[in-house]
Amino acid sequence: MGTERIDQVNILLMLLSAFFAYLLPFQLFLFAYAVLGPLHYLTEISWLREKRYFTNSKSDPMLLIAGGIALFLVGVIPSAGGIVVKLLIGIFCAALLMTIPMSEGRKFAAIGGVALFLAFIPILPPLLVLFAIFLPTLIHVYVFTGGFMLYGALKGKSVSGLWALLAYVAIPVLLVLFSLHSSPSLLSDYVRSAYAFMAPLNQAILSLIHASGGNIATAVFYSSAGIALMKFIAFAYTYHYLNWFSKTKVIKWHLVPKNHLAIVLLLWIGAVTLYGYNYQLGMFTLGFLSMLHVLLEFPLNHRTFYGIGTELRARYAAKVLARA
Repeated sequence: MGTERIDQVNILLMLLSAFFAYLLPFQLFLFAYAVLGPLHYLTEISWLREKRYFTNSKSDPMLLIAGGIALFLVGVIPSAGGIVVKLLIGIFCAALLMTIPMSEGRKFAAIGGVALFLAFIPILPPLLVLFAIFLPTLIHVYVFTGGFMLYGALKGKSVSGLWALLAYVAIPVLLVLFSLHSSPSLLSDYVRSAYAFMAPLNQAILSLIHASGGNIATAVFYSSAGIALMKFIAFAYTYHYLNWFSKTKVIKWHLVPKNHLAIVLLLWIGAVTLYGYNYQLGMFTLGFLSMLHVLLEFPLNHRTFYGIGTELRARYAAKVLARA
């Protein structure tokens, strides 16, 4: 399948994601998160391992994994939001340092400097919202996915890739605009209970845009703004997963040892079964792997946005030379 054909397929997948997000936003999210989500992050972790996690040293991934374990352990402690944010900022900065050519000594000294700096600075509410709520969720599934699409289009000089990126921005905007005055549908107790773990994301956004109407918990499920927001979230997550599976032949994430794929499939079947048995239990049990794949992807995220900058600078330089 050629690049242009893949871009066309992805636009179709965006439209399908938007269609079902419009009809059943909460239900689509819960389905995608429980069924597509585990298969996505299990296969991505396996693929990242084959790519040495896009870091410069064999020891780097162990630092990311150790950070993920620390984050998981701290996250279950009540009122530990500030420590969680500092850990996330530290891991994000450490991942950046892992992509920069430097000696091991300098790298560890720089990571130590970041840790020392974070230990003494106060965590302001904007940082709490940005790193604890948005970075592992919408920034990961929507912003970073858009970055991958842009980098691929620029690097491959693909016009169809740029059209796909335009659709990626336009479709959710139209989805939200058409949903702003929609009436909320009846939701079962199961749906509301199962979505409770993600509700802080919706609440944070509704608070930022002052659209809670006085009762933010109710606004998530029963306000026009809350429903419109949920349709965007459902679209972002569903397409994030589908985009990964649609590019199998491009990034070749399936070309890993067969025993790895077998383990991934067994774990995926177990994950889906667990979610089916008890959604909250599935979310808690698999929460570590879900967060771990976000952290292990940080070096790739950094390299992608550096690559975007490189491609844009090269295009600008070529235009300057052409005018000279």
